[in-house]
Amino acid sequence: MSGGRDRAGTFALLHGPRDHPTDWLHAGEALSAGSLVASTLGVSVLPFSAPIEVTVAREALERVVLELGFPYLMVSMGRHRAE
Repeated sequence: MSGGRDRAGTFALLHGPRDHPTDWLHAGEALSAGSLVASTLGVSVLPFSAPIEVTVAREALERVVLELGFPYLMVSMGRHRAE
């Protein structure tokens, strides 16, 4: 593996109960707080907005995670390895 990073990662979905501007603001705050915690643990966080920005993809996510509410952002997380 190159670059000192493990290629395995975890994907997560940031979601909430409503699709209002204040809900998106809270999602941004949650992403910021989570990124800070991840950084202290040596975990990288890479947000992906494309699955949410594309209407067809977002609607598909909403159907899959119906009980979770509205999807705001996909996040990829991976742990750094020391060389």
